[in-house]
Formats: sequence, C-alpha cells, structure tokens
Amino acid sequence: MGERLIFFLLGLTRRERLLLAALALVVFPVAVWIGILQPLIERRDAARTELADALVLRQWVLEGAETAARLRQAGQGVDTRPIGIAGLENTLIAAGLREHVTDLSRRGGDVIELRFEDVPFVALGEWLGDVSLGWGYDISLFRVERGAEPGVVAASFNLVPRG
Repeated sequence: MGERLIFFLLGLTRRERLLLAALALVVFPVAVWIGILQPLIERRDAARTELADALVLRQWVLEGAETAARLRQAGQGVDTRPIGIAGLENTLIAAGLREHVTDLSRRGGDVIELRFEDVPFVALGEWLGDVSLGWGYDISLFRVERGAEPGVVAASFNLVPRG
C-alpha cells in the first residue's frame, strides 16, 4: 500500500503534489471542523444553556415552595370558606387576567379547573400571591409551560377546597 502511494505521488507533477498537500493540510481539517466539531460544540453550548435554565427554574421552584410553606403556616387557623367560581372570576377581573383564562369550570365535585393561555408570568404570580390565602382553596395540581414570548406562560391549576 505504501509503495503504491509513493509511486502515485512520484507520478504527479510538483503542482499536483502541492495541491494534494493543500487538500490534506487545509481543506480536510476545515471540513472536519465544519462537519463534525462545530455541530458538537453548538450542541454542547445548547445543553449548557438548557442546564442553566433548568437550574434557575429549580431554584425558583424551591424558593416558591418555601414561600408557600410560610404562607400556609401564616394562614393556618384562619377559617376561610371557598369563594367559588364567581369569586375566582371576580379576582381575575380585578387583576386584569380574565382575558387570559381559557377554562374556569367545576370538575367532579368540588374541584375547580383553571387554565390560562399567554398570561404574563409576573401578573399570574402576583395574582396567586394576593388571593391564595383568602380564597379557601389549595392547589392540588398545577402546570406552567413557557410561552412563545419571553415572560409569557400557559398555566393550569386544579383547586380543591381547603380543609
């Protein structure tokens, strides 16, 4: 194999050998860089960004859980009756969030299902913080998904009467 390569190279002109050397020393490494290494680097950077986002979200959830525990302890001993769908709707109207609600209905007994689409995350959090102690409900299920625009989310909650 080595002899065949040597005879092949000896049969080429000086210019052809230089072009072949340029191909081996420049074009091939550039092709490897563009075709293999660059996509790997981009995927690694994207994975690092996703990890950072997940860690920020995790920290936010932990802080929210601590806040919820403090609020729950502060609200213990306060007897609040559930305000019902009409009461929830009034608080949503007062907070300017009613237009973002896609579903506000009673499901199976006393469970209330509440869904939002394209709601500003900060406004949703402020509304929950304002009404959660006095509305007479516990959140049994919630889901928050990132929206198409920054700061906007889709959220759904299942509320059960407290107690």
